[in-house]
Amino acid sequence: MQICYIDIIDKCNLRCPTCVRGTQLLKNSAASMPIDLFKKIVEKAKSEGYDTIGVYNWIEPFLCKDLEKFVLIVKNTGLDCELSSNLSLKPASYFDNIQRALVKGVDRLTVSVSGYNQEIYQINHVGGNVSWIKENLEQIALLKRTNVIKTKVFLRFIQFDYNTEEEPLLRKYADSLGLEFEVIKGVGYPSHSIDKYESENFYHDRLKNFNPSRNHEGNGEICSLIMDTIAIDNQGDAYICCIYPYYSSLRIGPYLEMSKHDILLKRYSHPICPSCAFPRRKATANDCSKLVKAIEFRLGFPKSPGNFVESTTQIGLLNYPPMLLRKFRKAYQSIVG
Repeated sequence: MQICYIDIIDKCNLRCPTCVRGTQLLKNSAASMPIDLFKKIVEKAKSEGYDTIGVYNWIEPFLCKDLEKFVLIVKNTGLDCELSSNLSLKPASYFDNIQRALVKGVDRLTVSVSGYNQEIYQINHVGGNVSWIKENLEQIALLKRTNVIKTKVFLRFIQFDYNTEEEPLLRKYADSLGLEFEVIKGVGYPSHSIDKYESENFYHDRLKNFNPSRNHEGNGEICSLIMDTIAIDNQGDAYICCIYPYYSSLRIGPYLEMSKHDILLKRYSHPICPSCAFPRRKATANDCSKLVKAIEFRLGFPKSPGNFVESTTQIGLLNYPPMLLRKFRKAYQSIVG
């Protein structure tokens, strides 16, 4: 799966202490993405090989009152559409919006919770209401049973050491509604501040102490987040990857104004990437091809026999000697295998 995450608004309704949005390190705002900008981004993403659009990353998508219009654009473009939600939204105020979006053809909806009972749930999902989640889920399950929607719905349990007894309750609940169930390990801990490892100053320090050695990545390995996903904020800017906040130091540039080759190279060579411990995977032939094509584009290699990049000055390069260009190319190929 090649997924493009797009945040069409700039807010979430909860205050989860393990999240940069919930702690307001990434502040809520009234900003939103114009629908024509969204359409252009989706079309470009499709042309670059992305097959799925995730209308979320650091937001609660159902806070967008015309979400169904965005979902429809994704489906009309011929791509799969994914949503991820806390679903802790007052049904009387939000369920109509939820239903309208799902009916337009959402392929997958993931609902994240950290407890079956309110007293446990609210430890991490601060400001959330379990009874609202259950009411929304039960109405969604009814839509599925009556074939109003075809959405595959996952109830995702975020597991910490204090909430393990909630897992069987949630698993049984999901099964009773005919929903999928999955468990992921929580990152961080609700009682511990994330300022030390998620604030913008923390990333500035990482950049100041940049170490180019890729200790978490051997030759022939690659990060799937760089190769298989991209994250775009509500202004249309691309960032290093989907697990990092929208900080200026992690910004790659305006997605629509950059070639896929420039975006890939800037993400792959960003100073934060070498020090990131996210698990790598073995690079595929397609990964190798993408990276080699990107460096060839940057260095002015021909796109195909007899078809050269028109002007290397347009992409910020001088006319390097052919032998030097070949050395660059071979060096890059040796990295990805």
